[in-house]
Amino acid sequence: MKSHAKRHGQAGFSLIELTVTMGVMVAVMGVTAGLMADALRTSTITSETTEAQQQVRASHEYINRDLLVAGDGLGSIGSSKIRLPTNFVDGAITSNANDVRVLARGGVNTPYAALPLVTADDAQTRTGAAPGLLAGTDRLTLMTNLPDVGFPVSVPSGVGSYTRPDANTLIFNVPGATSALFRSGEVVLVSSTASGSTVSTLAAVTAVGAGQIRFAGGDPYGLNTPNLPLLTDVVCGAGTPGSAACNSVTVQRVLLITYFVDQNGLLRRRVLGKPRRGAISDAAFAAAAMAGDVVAEHIEEFEVRYGLIAADRTGWEIVDRMTADQEPRVRQVEIMLTAETPHAVLKGGRHAEATSVVRTSVRTMEYRNAL
Repeated sequence: MKSHAKRHGQAGFSLIELTVTMGVMVAVMGVTAGLMADALRTSTITSETTEAQQQVRASHEYINRDLLVAGDGLGSIGSSKIRLPTNFVDGAITSNANDVRVLARGGVNTPYAALPLVTADDAQTRTGAAPGLLAGTDRLTLMTNLPDVGFPVSVPSGVGSYTRPDANTLIFNVPGATSALFRSGEVVLVSSTASGSTVSTLAAVTAVGAGQIRFAGGDPYGLNTPNLPLLTDVVCGAGTPGSAACNSVTVQRVLLITYFVDQNGLLRRRVLGKPRRGAISDAAFAAAAMAGDVVAEHIEEFEVRYGLIAADRTGWEIVDRMTADQEPRVRQVEIMLTAETPHAVLKGGRHAEATSVVRTSVRTMEYRNAL
């Protein structure tokens, strides 16, 4: 018979050894998982914070670009500023208009705001957010000239230059080549100079025909108030369209640019005054213009302040709200923006934030002269 040698060392792991080994592995895996989770959370915070910083930088680039040319080409407006209906100003520009006046014509009083070329809300003095505006944020509005072929357009004074077929319509009678420069739905600046003072208003073109530019009350922007008192006053003062009392007027393209944060935290750039191009209806063109383009997302704070030189030219101050007598002393516009991360990436369910403050110097003499 064959004898079998006894084998040694093959008894395997004991239950205690397996238990200890598995415990060590679980501990190591737990530590590794925790480190991976921390690394992933840190990566997410870094990524989303970087994105928030980029949103702020992009916003400043847009705003600074517009501020640097604020008032460009509009120095001739002078200190009279631009007349706009108060309802439009309150809803689309600012609830803190500095210069509110009343135009009295024919027994009707029309309130209007004399708007400077740069103006802003102040969330600290607003009684409530305007519809569609994120509470606690400001609005910034500025204006600049838009160079366009054929503009500015001059419409001479005299009988026949302006006619009124009904109480709510005013027609500019111009050469056919001039009327061809316009399309309905566009917003233009109409100015006249009488007794050495320039008077201006924004108006919406409601129809264009051969040799005619028509303005009627009830446009989608809210610029042409019933009976067109502001536009009629620019054209004819206390006179009547169709009479020799009317003035020569200049019609030009301008951009009325407003930055605001909507209730979804989107920073939008609304631009009125752009030419209407392509096959788009009047209503769609106006709706798109009033909605504005999205500049940045997840904006939770937008504040505008002014840098003023002291009246005696020896000091400097920053104010949240600019009064009418301070307007000529504006030398800088300060913008503070805060963007938050899309997700709650910090402990306690909090969002990370990125804040930046940029001051832009007023460079154009047109801006200073037209405040």
